[in-house]
Amino acid sequence: MQNDRLAVHYFRKTYNFLYKWFGGEDGKTWYYYAKGTVAFIERDQEKLSKIIKAWDKNLPKDRNYSSLVRLYKNWDSKYLEATEP
Repeated sequence: MQNDRLAVHYFRKTYNFLYKWFGGEDGKTWYYYAKGTVAFIERDQEKLSKIIKAWDKNLPKDRNYSSLVRLYKNWDSKYLEATEP
């Protein structure tokens, strides 16, 4: 649980809405990846789903996109288990 709180804390330090608006493709994809990972850790399935859908419509799919989809598909797993290929 402590590791989850630390992960959320540090993830949140790496993004803000300005990345989404002005960060180009890399900034947007990082914004969605970090925010989606936080949504998984905080157990907000609806938010994670919305992030994946927004990414799916507007940005090319990359490894980070695939990681978020894997998190969503393995919703009932812990983070480390859900991220294993």
